[in-house]
Amino acid sequence: MNIPEPIHDHLEDYLDGNLSEQGFQMISVWVNEQPDAAEALSQWLVWQVSMRDLQRIEGMQAMFADESTDQPASAAADADSLLRSIAAHELPATNSQPPSAAEARWWNSHLVQGMLAASLALVMGWGVWTYIWSGPGNGNQVAIEQNSESDQKPVAEPSMVRPVNASAYLGRLTNCEWTKKSFREGTALVPGSELSLEEGRAELIFDSGAKVSARGPCTLKIDDDAAFTLVVGDVSVEASFGFKVSTPSGVVIDLGTAFGVSVDSAGGSEVHVFEGEVAFQARGATDSTPKKSIVLQKDQACRYSVGGISLDEFKANESKFAWRSRELLSDDQVPDLQIRDGLVLWLAADRFVETDDQNGVICWRDLLVVPNSSAEDALQPAAKYRPVLTEDGLNGKPSLRFGGEGAFLLTPPLYTANEQTAFVVFALNDANPVFQPILNYNGPPQRIPQSVGDRVDPGVFQIFARDGNRDGRHAIIGHVFSGYEQGSRTSIVSEVGAFERAQTGEPLVVGFRHNPESRTLSLYVNGQEAATQQAVVDVGGTSRKLFGQHPIYDDGSMIFHGDLGEVLIFNRSLSDREVVDVSSYLIKRFDLE
Repeated sequence: MNIPEPIHDHLEDYLDGNLSEQGFQMISVWVNEQPDAAEALSQWLVWQVSMRDLQRIEGMQAMFADESTDQPASAAADADSLLRSIAAHELPATNSQPPSAAEARWWNSHLVQGMLAASLALVMGWGVWTYIWSGPGNGNQVAIEQNSESDQKPVAEPSMVRPVNASAYLGRLTNCEWTKKSFREGTALVPGSELSLEEGRAELIFDSGAKVSARGPCTLKIDDDAAFTLVVGDVSVEASFGFKVSTPSGVVIDLGTAFGVSVDSAGGSEVHVFEGEVAFQARGATDSTPKKSIVLQKDQACRYSVGGISLDEFKANESKFAWRSRELLSDDQVPDLQIRDGLVLWLAADRFVETDDQNGVICWRDLLVVPNSSAEDALQPAAKYRPVLTEDGLNGKPSLRFGGEGAFLLTPPLYTANEQTAFVVFALNDANPVFQPILNYNGPPQRIPQSVGDRVDPGVFQIFARDGNRDGRHAIIGHVFSGYEQGSRTSIVSEVGAFERAQTGEPLVVGFRHNPESRTLSLYVNGQEAATQQAVVDVGGTSRKLFGQHPIYDDGSMIFHGDLGEVLIFNRSLSDREVVDVSSYLIKRFDLE
């Protein structure tokens, strides 16, 4: 959110009731002449509402609403359109010709009024984050943490892939001791859930994509999928615009960054910014005491106590949060993969797989190496749906065996670049069912067309085996689903296939690539290019990666019955030479030469 200091001063003048005509004109010129000004202003307004500065915002709406007499009658509809534009980080279309002075004044007042209406809508419950992340609510639940502290019953196990009403869930837990209720990796957390960590480190993954690391002693409560309250302790946060951390002495709004928050036993807050910007608004001694908010940028920090008089700003101390960095694996702890640029997920069946007493896989650890330094472990908290770790399932090598009643694993939300290359090493163990999903980029909250003609954006990137002729011979398919054609249930898909290649019991190395520059999809089998087709939609976006089940059809008709040995995902379109080199590495690893 880059607002020039003079413009920011004029906006603050309005908040204090002192905006001059000259200040108004400067804001008008800035909005109309600077390409990124409208988005920056909209973010500033959303930030103000997120801070619950409603009285000031409502007054501003009334002032700007009077600036034009010939606006369209449906300002609410325009605000809704703008809200969607903000959510997609795209500005509404404008004329290519510069506006006249009168047109500029009309556009400025109309745009600002729409932005204000959209911002106020956030407080009314249909805001940007709900719009982006909302999904169907008709599934069953995964392991849900109960709100009642007195409820000590075992956590329910899932009967389906997608959870309902969960705002976040627990990722990696390191040496954790809990003061009240114990938790396990993969536990889903609903609004109101409270975690009280005595010692150790716990990672939380929110449905909005935010990642939070907490170090004990620490107590926090889940508010929703884009907010939590830190009661006491230290946390580090990596999130995008709009994520909120409330403390006893203030509110922090993320403007797209990485930052740390510390709350002492008296409720005093410290905020340290490592990257990007955050906004901080101190709480007064009473709710009616207004306090001005500030914006902190990289390497800046602030401190404020409950009911404090002064807000101290100082240089951020990243060493105070040095614990947030994970120790990466050394080269002798991981296989000899030479191509790592753009690597964001690395799962290997012979490394760091955690199992229960029946060899059911609880957690498949992401191998953390440069540049893959963020843990996206594939989890399954429910024993009934755990794949089984085998010592020799793929050509005598370790593997995870899927099947049964629908074994599956699910990663946290992981950002997928539009450039994308994924590799899987697998073998089918059964010719049935005819459709066997291996890797799918549509974990909850799923992108689901609600009716005919609905589109899915971004498209769903996936690899599966399909027996189209129902004769026991499966094709290997790299597929991108993007919804339905207008007025029909005809799917809009881009796909590439290697036909009659997946024989039962035969291990294969499959690579699937999306190249937005050439607008192509390419499929490789054992290092050989099998097919290349035109790509019609983009795949970039944040989603959970799902292994072993279809994310929507969970009636048993679409289950992977086979072994999975290794998974590599790159946020990059690898070159043909690199695809061959990575395939050769996997072929050597599994003795497929």
